[in-house]
Amino acid sequence: MRIFLLLALAALPVLAQNVQYHGGPVIPGARVFNIWYGKVTEANKVSTRSLVTGLNSSPYMTGLAGYTDTTGRSISNTSALLGEFQDNYSEGLVFDGAGVVRVINKAIVTAGWPCDGSAVYALVVAVGVSASYGGFHNGVPCKGVGPKIAYTVSPEGNSYIYSHELVEALSDPRTDMANVGSWFRDSDELEIADICQSSASPSSTWILSTGAFVLANYVQASGGCTSGGTTGGGGGGGVKPPKPTCPPGTKPVGNSGKCR
Repeated sequence: MRIFLLLALAALPVLAQNVQYHGGPVIPGARVFNIWYGKVTEANKVSTRSLVTGLNSSPYMTGLAGYTDTTGRSISNTSALLGEFQDNYSEGLVFDGAGVVRVINKAIVTAGWPCDGSAVYALVVAVGVSASYGGFHNGVPCKGVGPKIAYTVSPEGNSYIYSHELVEALSDPRTDMANVGSWFRDSDELEIADICQSSASPSSTWILSTGAFVLANYVQASGGCTSGGTTGGGGGGGVKPPKPTCPPGTKPVGNSGKCR
């Protein structure tokens, strides 16, 4: 059995920049529930909504199309905003990873949202709250007992970190109950946006249908980091998130500023 498993893993696909597939699921599109924690400004709420809707059918999303799972499911270039919830500091101004999970599950229960394994629950944290860890994502049982759902955490007003965590949640949602993972690089466990974050151009300004946004570059399924373009964006940036204090049960991933 062990020999068979090793042979099966060896046969899994490998992309450019040595991104390997590890047998877990992918999320087929950027279907997002936004959770506002604290006094997120209305301007930043509007900008985040515009980002999600602007990603639909955009060239930025097209580069994810070749990321598939064992069922043949691929990440499409679609996006949609499925709902919003306002949390008025239910965990205070300082909370850990367990608090993040409580906030997300409170939103699901209070808003009556489904436990949707094909969606991303995006927690956007207001200025002054020390819970964003610079941005991270993970999978967690919905309501503590249901199927695992994917969530992201990012600080308000930062489209770079929001998009960084979103594309990684789609390609490595960590919702597989066996915790095998999906797409990341074996040598250092960096995910598709982490790899480009450590490059000379970690971000690009993309012109979406809803405006211009600084978005994280990521390793495309066809190879190479995204870099923007006239219909998808203009030249690159250089924004990197601060190194996080990792929540309980996770650890820093190299020098990526990420937790795993």
